[in-house]
Amino acid sequence: MFDTAILGAGPAGAVAALGLARAGQRVVMIDDVEDGAVKLGETLAPGGARVLHQLDLGRLLGPPHTTVPGQLSLWDDRGVVPTDFFASPHGRAWRLDRSRFDADLRAAARAAGAVMVRARTMEVSRRGAGWQVTAGETLEAGHLIDATGRRAWLARRLGARVVRDDDQVALYARWSPDTAMTTTRTLVERVADGCWWYAARLPDGDVIAGLHLPAKAAATVWRAPHQWSAKLAATSLIARHLTPPDTITLLPPHSATGSITSPTEGDGWHAIGDAAMAYDPLSGFGIHAALQDAVWLTDGTPSVERARRRAAIRLAYLRQMRPNYALGAR
Repeated sequence: MFDTAILGAGPAGAVAALGLARAGQRVVMIDDVEDGAVKLGETLAPGGARVLHQLDLGRLLGPPHTTVPGQLSLWDDRGVVPTDFFASPHGRAWRLDRSRFDADLRAAARAAGAVMVRARTMEVSRRGAGWQVTAGETLEAGHLIDATGRRAWLARRLGARVVRDDDQVALYARWSPDTAMTTTRTLVERVADGCWWYAARLPDGDVIAGLHLPAKAAATVWRAPHQWSAKLAATSLIARHLTPPDTITLLPPHSATGSITSPTEGDGWHAIGDAAMAYDPLSGFGIHAALQDAVWLTDGTPSVERARRRAAIRLAYLRQMRPNYALGAR
């Protein structure tokens, strides 16, 4: 019998397991994640490192992860806008080897006493005052935490509703370039019809680039990857810093919109991280927010205060993103 079962072992789930295990709880993380698997979301925004240091996990930042000096953005015809992260009062941004980062967080949780079960959750049901979870084996827990990411698997199953801000989809590709990308900064470029490009050099030298576009248009490009390459070659800022590959294999389509889940908690369960509130990848805030959300759940922050903080973050996020997409629509 576990005090808490956490469905999902990404950053939010692992940090929640760490906090609860340190507090003396019997905790199990349930996820079918594979170490080394490709996972999108590789930037830890300024401020994310501060959360890790608060958790005594600052040692996780270092090689193979690399620092990000800043960002180059092309929003409109006024030209490229540089952003210097080294001047940020919140500290440096980091380009993560995401598989290594997530694995290290899970290892820290296990070192604190949490148990890891590598399986997909198949069924959840009430059992007395607690829960029964079927995940390869049958487990019992007094409390459940939904850390399943944007799909909010548990919250939806228990009647919650996920409201998306729009229908933006991201089509990403990752490749080893013939020549190195000419900058270590993040590149963001707005193109026609409200579409956006993102590109970055990963710690291992690979390049990752993503086209963010409405779902209907994404379906067309997904069926014809050469269109993706042609659109990348037609960019102004990004094509200046990297050479698109001749042929490309697109990663599976990925939701690129913000969303909010309601409610985010109920009798014996909570949702955290992207399962509670997700962010457009262009904001670069997802991992930082997931870490912070898990800390607030496990450090005794009252439910009402967590809701207030989430609402404030949501408002700030919308104030940042809506003007940017308004520019793209023009």
